[in-house]
Amino acid sequence: MAAQMDSVMISSKSEIKAGVDQLAGVIRAAGTVLGGFLIFMGLANFINVIFTGIYSRQKELAALESIGMTRKQIKITLILEGVYYCGITMVLLMTVGEILSYLIFLLIKNGVIYFAVYSFPAVQMLCVFVILVIVCVTVPLVVLRSVSKESLAERLRKGQD
Repeated sequence: MAAQMDSVMISSKSEIKAGVDQLAGVIRAAGTVLGGFLIFMGLANFINVIFTGIYSRQKELAALESIGMTRKQIKITLILEGVYYCGITMVLLMTVGEILSYLIFLLIKNGVIYFAVYSFPAVQMLCVFVILVIVCVTVPLVVLRSVSKESLAERLRKGQD
């Protein structure tokens, strides 16, 4: 309860705490929206890169299949490519991403919430890692399935046009 007495304002601890909690909620919501947007853009970019890579190598993959490479070997090759992307992403996330996260935390702590404490988001990182592995393994397989619906002869012939 705030009382106004001749230009002196008194605020209770509960009012200050409520204001700080509200501010922290706004910052958390903004961070969640920004993080969700970045994840969506990253996934869209990853799917685009994988689709373009497989589509542009469609004739190459068909040629490899025609000289004896099995579909299983092609799938394993594309899965390994996805796992490499996953590894690169995780290394960048654990280094550059954490440094940026800590710097943003310092800006918020020095500017708004001076009593905030930084903690490494281990559970969130584990969840991101699991989701990233699943996406990096399944997307190449789904793209391969959608690109290679035609017969082997039709895929080899397509590149000659």
